[in-house]
Amino acid sequence: MADLAERRRRWEGLGPGTRRGYATTTAPGAAVDGRVAQDDDEAAWFARFAWVEIVVDRVDRLDLSADPHDRMVAERGAGGWRARRVAP
Repeated sequence: MADLAERRRRWEGLGPGTRRGYATTTAPGAAVDGRVAQDDDEAAWFARFAWVEIVVDRVDRLDLSADPHDRMVAERGAGGWRARRVAP
């Protein structure tokens, strides 16, 4: 998110344990032998933090475990969400 103020607001809403999750200096997915490297610089933690907001306007759910299969589509419109069952 490019909005630094919003990113900061979200960061400040995190608890200390969650913030500490950003102390890792080892790249995600990197192989490690033993402990993962961390630092104590909270400014660096914030630099590693990103806030991504996803707005969902349509959900298409298909349940293949049901017999017969079951499918539902929900869409967000001006009046709110509308859901309907459809053929799988």
